[in-house]
Amino acid sequence: MYSSSFFYYLTYSIKTKKMNKLRIFSFLLILVFLVGCKTQSLSSDQKPKDNSITGKWFWKSRSGGLTGNTPTATKENHGTYLLITERKITKFVQGKKASESDYILTYGQSIHSTKPLPILEVGVNRYSYSMENNLLILTEEIHDGFTDIYEKNGKKENYDER
Repeated sequence: MYSSSFFYYLTYSIKTKKMNKLRIFSFLLILVFLVGCKTQSLSSDQKPKDNSITGKWFWKSRSGGLTGNTPTATKENHGTYLLITERKITKFVQGKKASESDYILTYGQSIHSTKPLPILEVGVNRYSYSMENNLLILTEEIHDGFTDIYEKNGKKENYDER
């Protein structure tokens, strides 16, 4: 009897030590994973605050893509514009509604910069954006993507005569 209880104690002790080592290893692995993860949560002061993106934005030009060509707005396609409200973005092509979606404005990592940029998220599509001199510049967050330039409240007279 003595030998069987000793054997039981010995195997129990070995199993317990292995379990403890496994628990310690698991804990350390999870700890390393959590420390290694970089989360980017934005406080309210990091989110874009201005509502100057809201309004009617007429398309002026596009550049980029694989070919790098730069089409511009003409009298024939002057009806392409974005109507941006506080919650929705609606795209009109030749004066007809083409799409409508909710959007989110944030700051985030961009493939075009090492610093966080203002980001416009429309569904699964992400655009870094900037506004200069009454122009909205939207750049797709994909390689070989396009950059579109829109003018706020643009007029038909401002388009090329092509």
